[in-house]
Amino acid sequence: MVCRGGVEIDVRKLLDARVRAGRVEVRGLKYNYHARIFSGGAGRNVLRYDSGHAHTPKVYHRHEYELDTGRDRLTTMTREEYPVLSEIVDELASMFPNAR
Repeated sequence: MVCRGGVEIDVRKLLDARVRAGRVEVRGLKYNYHARIFSGGAGRNVLRYDSGHAHTPKVYHRHEYELDTGRDRLTTMTREEYPVLSEIVDELASMFPNAR
């Protein structure tokens, strides 16, 4: 899907599911939320949250991109500090209150 205007969030989650004692359990293994803002068909990175990598599994990341230069500002966090999708949507709404 191509977004012509507004904010787009690409959500990728890798989940592990198993049956234990007759119940299905689901555990998140990897998370990635990548937000872009679009205007006139052209997109620019705005924000990205990533779970830990293989060499640093407990270090989660927040990338905020400068809109004029595209430079990436990296912040690290723990799994407990990592936001859920609704918090990321709220964050983007406050960054771009006129995007609809």
